[in-house]
Amino acid sequence: MAGALLLLALLPGCATYQAYQARFREPDYTVTPEFFTRSPRRVAIFPFATRSLKEQSLERAQVCRIAFYQHFSVRDFEDVDMQLLDRQLLPTETARPRRHLQQFANTIRALDIVGLTSFLDWKSLLGREDRDTTTFRSWIRTAYEDLQADAYVLGITRGYGRIYAVAFSSVGLATHVEMRATSDDALLWSADFRARNMKLPLTIDPLDVPFLLYDIWKNSYGGAMDVLAFQVYRDVVQTMPPLRAQGTVHVRATRPKTRVFKQPTVWAFWPRPQVRKGTRLKFLLERRGWYQCEGKDGQPVWILCRDGALVDENGKLLEKTDPMSYLWE
Repeated sequence: MAGALLLLALLPGCATYQAYQARFREPDYTVTPEFFTRSPRRVAIFPFATRSLKEQSLERAQVCRIAFYQHFSVRDFEDVDMQLLDRQLLPTETARPRRHLQQFANTIRALDIVGLTSFLDWKSLLGREDRDTTTFRSWIRTAYEDLQADAYVLGITRGYGRIYAVAFSSVGLATHVEMRATSDDALLWSADFRARNMKLPLTIDPLDVPFLLYDIWKNSYGGAMDVLAFQVYRDVVQTMPPLRAQGTVHVRATRPKTRVFKQPTVWAFWPRPQVRKGTRLKFLLERRGWYQCEGKDGQPVWILCRDGALVDENGKLLEKTDPMSYLWE
C-alpha cells in the first residue's frame, strides 16, 4: 500500500512529482520582488570569474560567459554589447588590462568562498578597505553612467573541467550567476547549478567496445565541454521570469483548494492548510519552483508555482513580455 502511494505521488502532474523535479532536477534559483519593481531593461554582463586564477581557468570562465550571453541575448532585455563593455572595462591602451580582470576575478572568488557576492556585504561584514573594491566600483560606475545599464550580471564558475581514464570520461560544470541593480547592489535574481555527464563502455557486444572507447575519448575533449556549458546556461537563463510588473506583486491561488506550506518540501501531497481559489497573497520570493508569500497572519508561507499565478495590485495576470517564453512553458 505504501509503495502504491509513493508511486502515485511521483507520477507526472502530481504535486510531489513537481516538487521533486524542482528540488533535484532544476537550478537552485531565486527571484526577488525587486526583479519586478525595478524591472531592469538594460543589463551589462561582466566578465565571469572562477575559483582558480590560472590563465586557462579564466579563459574557460569567459567561454561560460559567452554561453550565458547566447541565451540571455534573446530574452526581454537590452543587453550591453560585450565587446563594447569590454573595451570600456579593459581598455587596451591602459597598462596591463589583464591585471584588472585578475583583480576582479580574485575579489569575486573571495566573496564566493564566504557565500557573498554583494560588495556592500563584503565591506560591512569583513571590514575590507575600499581599495579591495576599486576595480568593481569603477566597472559599476562605467556600466551605470557611461553605458546606461540599470542592472549587471555577475557569474563565477566554481568548477569546469574534465576527467579521462581510457574507459571512463566525464565533464562537469558548477556555476553561480546573479543579477543586481547598478544603483544600490539590490539582488534581483540568482541561480546555482551543477551538471556532469559521464561516459562508460556499457555494452553486451564486444565488437562495440572500440567504438565506445572512441566516444569516451571524444567526450573528454573541449567540444563536449562547450556543449555542456551551452546546456547549463540555457537552463539557468530559463529560471528568469518572462514577466514584467508595475507596483506590488501578489500570488493568486489557482486551484480550488490550494495548499500552503511552512517551507518547501518534496512531500507536497501531504494534507496541509489550504486557501480558496482566487485568494491573493503578497509575493515575497520565488525559489526553486515555490512562491514565498505573506500569509494572512503576516507569517511567510510557501505555495508551489504550479498552484499559483503572479498578478498585479488589481489582480490582473502579469503580462508576458518575453517573445521566447513559449519555449519553456
